[in-house]
Amino acid sequence: MKAAIYYSPKKIKVEDVPLPKIKPGEVLLKVRACGLCGTDISKIIERRVPPGTVLGHEVAGDIIKMGTPGRKKMGTVPLWTVPNFFKIGDRVTVLHHIPCFKCRFCRHGNFSSCPQFKKTNIYPGGFSEYVRIPSLNVRFGMQKLGSLSYEEGALVEGAGCSLRAFKRANFQKGDSVVIIGMGPVGLLHLLMAKAFGASKIIACDINDYRLKKAKELGADMAIKPAQACPCADLALVSVGVPEAIENAAKYVRSGGTVLVFAECSDKARVTISPNLIYHEMSLIGSYSSTPAEQKTCLNFIKSGKLPVKKLITHRLKLSEISKAVRLSRDGGKTLKIIIVFDKL
Repeated sequence: MKAAIYYSPKKIKVEDVPLPKIKPGEVLLKVRACGLCGTDISKIIERRVPPGTVLGHEVAGDIIKMGTPGRKKMGTVPLWTVPNFFKIGDRVTVLHHIPCFKCRFCRHGNFSSCPQFKKTNIYPGGFSEYVRIPSLNVRFGMQKLGSLSYEEGALVEGAGCSLRAFKRANFQKGDSVVIIGMGPVGLLHLLMAKAFGASKIIACDINDYRLKKAKELGADMAIKPAQACPCADLALVSVGVPEAIENAAKYVRSGGTVLVFAECSDKARVTISPNLIYHEMSLIGSYSSTPAEQKTCLNFIKSGKLPVKKLITHRLKLSEISKAVRLSRDGGKTLKIIIVFDKL
């Protein structure tokens, strides 16, 4: 099968790799669509993964092979993880990381810090024709698409991450939010804010095209970082720039929340007055999601509450992966890029 292999920021080659072999309880998925995520770009630019890695985790496709049912007892898990029953030919989306739900990190709601979390990844990665889905991911992280398209299915994972951010910020109906960075993730946050019933949504970016898009999607205001900003209940930073976090602290009301939803360089540093925190400003982060958010967002998209398809500007083939990375890095008039295979 074909897969896009990362070697360096300027070298990603589509090559032949062995078809994954599956074990009991696992699934072989034919990938139909895989979204290019900001974390993929960060890993490429910052060299966060070793050469030979296949990236891609926003996956939707068809089940083409199933291992014999697994018999391992999973213990007590939340009710939302009761699995669907799958068969060959099912169209599905899948979550790439599954926490254990019972360690001290999970008990405190820090699911992405769970030691099991990153041990449950799909293999070799979504930028390949086929992926192996581990049994835990099949049982707790796979959902049937129903009437959704593959590309909408590929956006469920990112939507789940956005939903988790709003939940961590304790965002309530009628709250106001300023979203800093209006790339595909920031615009997804905008759609989520609308779904939550935000009273005012303020979009902030340096890119005129993205600010215009934000207005089209329902932002009440569109500003640039140097402009004045009304004090919001939540400032959501969706760009990995330290200055954006510092600005966010100026954009929230007393006792408001700044949520960081973007990875910066390891060398990045932020300067914020501790008195802002003393006066009850919350500075928090949010990373990834759980099966609970994935399930909710799948239903949001099916109902039309979260029109994620509006974020897609490019649909490219696997052979065009280098072009996709270049377009994403350059910004401009590029929003969400989906790597498509066939039967879309």
